[in-house]
Amino acid sequence: MDYVQFGRSGLYVSRQAFGTWKMQKTPKDEFEPLLNEILDAGINVIDMAAGYGEGRAEIAIGKAIKDRGERERVILATKSSGPHPREPNGFKTTRRCIMENCERSLKNLGVDYIDLYQLHCVERFVPIDETLAAMTDLVKAGKIRYAGCSNYKGWQLVEACWAAEKHSYTKFVSDQSEYHLFDRLLERENFPAMESYGIAALIYSPLAQGLLAGKFYGGPDAVPDTEKYKRYKENPDHIFWSEKIQTALGKLIEMGKKYNKTPAQLALAFVMKHPVTAIPIIAPSNSEQLADCLGACDIVVDDEMNAMFDDINRPGDKLHGQKLNLYNHGPTCRWY
Repeated sequence: MDYVQFGRSGLYVSRQAFGTWKMQKTPKDEFEPLLNEILDAGINVIDMAAGYGEGRAEIAIGKAIKDRGERERVILATKSSGPHPREPNGFKTTRRCIMENCERSLKNLGVDYIDLYQLHCVERFVPIDETLAAMTDLVKAGKIRYAGCSNYKGWQLVEACWAAEKHSYTKFVSDQSEYHLFDRLLERENFPAMESYGIAALIYSPLAQGLLAGKFYGGPDAVPDTEKYKRYKENPDHIFWSEKIQTALGKLIEMGKKYNKTPAQLALAFVMKHPVTAIPIIAPSNSEQLADCLGACDIVVDDEMNAMFDDINRPGDKLHGQKLNLYNHGPTCRWY
């Protein structure tokens, strides 16, 4: 496993991170062995949130890390999440919510500090000054090492950088947003801003919820007849079955045959190739999927491969109308 500097911070991180969003549904006897494999492979970033399974993800990770006795070599990244349903003072980026959630996460994880504490989304009614002041106090108190954000637009990242500079607040070292071969919108404004200010990118849904692994190629009749795929099979109008998506997916599969790589490996390599430090968050369910993801680390993307990626989807464009992942992109976000 190779390691890269995490933006302008002093952290060095693995080229891929492990995401725990769906581990809350994974049986304990399956999860712990898989986590050990992930850490043994050299992945040192584990991404969580206080809201994942109402804290169950943090609790499970904290116990597993303690059992391994390797706290210092693991970068624990979690997020401040608001209550559900939202309460009058449940905005995720207020001082009140940030402080309360940080204490909850520390307790869940069973640790003295969090390596990377992230804001789960933007709140349109909360001043960035209040948010950064709270994050700064947590850094000074030794409860978090670095501050990050999630789902910010390029101009909001710049706003945060200027506010931090003006008031001597801690700066965001990273932003976590959705990005993949079929949705390249971050290239328009986020990546240029992040490159200018030394902000790293943690990427969620790098495989577009499994779409870029090739599982959905061929139409509803091509996927397994199981409960997992039921909602896709019974919805012939789902975006996955559109001609545009299927054509692009066919090109990715053919590209994989040319280079003897799986579609998932190429999709992850696409994310990892950018000048901005881009770390895809993977969420394998078993050893086979983990090995598939790790295979992307050996791919060197050359000009020919870049041209093929651009043929599948143009730079800065997206192939689907509505986002495949709608989480934290609702009406409370500041860009609406």
